[in-house]
Amino acid sequence: MRDNKKTTLRALLLAVVFVTGYFESLISPVFAVPGVKPGFSNAAVLLALYLLTVWDGLLIVAFKCVLGAFLFGSAGSFVFSAAGGALSFICMTALIKFTKNKLSPVGVSAAGAVSHNAGQIAAAALLLGTVKIVYYLPFLLVSGVITGVTVGLIVKYSLKILRSSNL
Repeated sequence: MRDNKKTTLRALLLAVVFVTGYFESLISPVFAVPGVKPGFSNAAVLLALYLLTVWDGLLIVAFKCVLGAFLFGSAGSFVFSAAGGALSFICMTALIKFTKNKLSPVGVSAAGAVSHNAGQIAAAALLLGTVKIVYYLPFLLVSGVITGVTVGLIVKYSLKILRSSNL
């Protein structure tokens, strides 16, 4: 991919992160389980991992955590976003690298969503000084699978379109 196409794609993926982050900040209270979000901005991270480099994916995760908390959240939300984002990024990167694309973006996304929730629970347990918060994990894991599969389907079909347009 030529450098100007890569730069444009990076910029578009960062824009997707912020637009979806804003959208999710508006609809989050609709969900019955507190803290559950659709995670649409994770599509940008996954697209970067498939179309660009690991470093581009990491850059998008970092911007997503820092600026997302600054614009739509708080210092507390940054801690949870960073913990979940880091674990999710490691999980998705490892799955893509070590399965040699045998696992579809849907599976990678679902695993990333579940690991994101596990990272958030771990951060909460450390901050609160108790492991009792783990009772909340089953609710987050179910929502993580559902949202992860949804985001994975978005990525799967986006990849088909982007790759067919010579990206």
